[in-house]
Amino acid sequence: MTQIKLCGLKNPEEVELAVALGVDAVGFVLSRSPRQVSPEVCRQLRKLVPPTIRVHGVFAAEPQDFVRKMHELCRLDIVQIHGNEENSDYWDSLADLPVLPALQVKDDRVLRIIQEHCIDTVLLDTYVPGVAGGTGECFDWEIARQAARICRVILAGGLTPENVGLAINAAKPWMVDVSGGIEKEKGVKDLAKMRKFVEAVKSAAKG
Repeated sequence: MTQIKLCGLKNPEEVELAVALGVDAVGFVLSRSPRQVSPEVCRQLRKLVPPTIRVHGVFAAEPQDFVRKMHELCRLDIVQIHGNEENSDYWDSLADLPVLPALQVKDDRVLRIIQEHCIDTVLLDTYVPGVAGGTGECFDWEIARQAARICRVILAGGLTPENVGLAINAAKPWMVDVSGGIEKEKGVKDLAKMRKFVEAVKSAAKG
């Protein structure tokens, strides 16, 4: 079955439901965003997540020292970084960390970036000028399908309980990632939508 990541969780109720639903990963946003949590809140929420679920810290190309500090302080399994796609020095400086590059898809040139940097797992999100992620908009899933032939793809961008089955069939991703699509308002999760999203992914796996 396609793996599931619920991102932008902000409180114990959301995290506990994600754990109960059996998702594969959760994301805590540590950059400026309506979904941002403080390092201390992230540390407390991290304690609610069992070892079977990976914890992503989400960053918007913050300084390397900050990323390193949060990785250690919050016991992050994955450091998910949006932005700085073309800055190889930035990525090289974090090569010893479990980094997940999150690339915004403008067009199929993203495939070249994946190949040139020998990326084994990538998160693909929708390109919107001036917005690092969480746009709630979809991109061309055919590009994600092509990327999935090169590496493991985490598909993000505009996914909802209503369209995630179509996205899985079209793109064949390793994992789907949702944030805005399970909210009742920006930065506030809808617990019913969280359940529906997970159910929709499981239904897609059954064909």
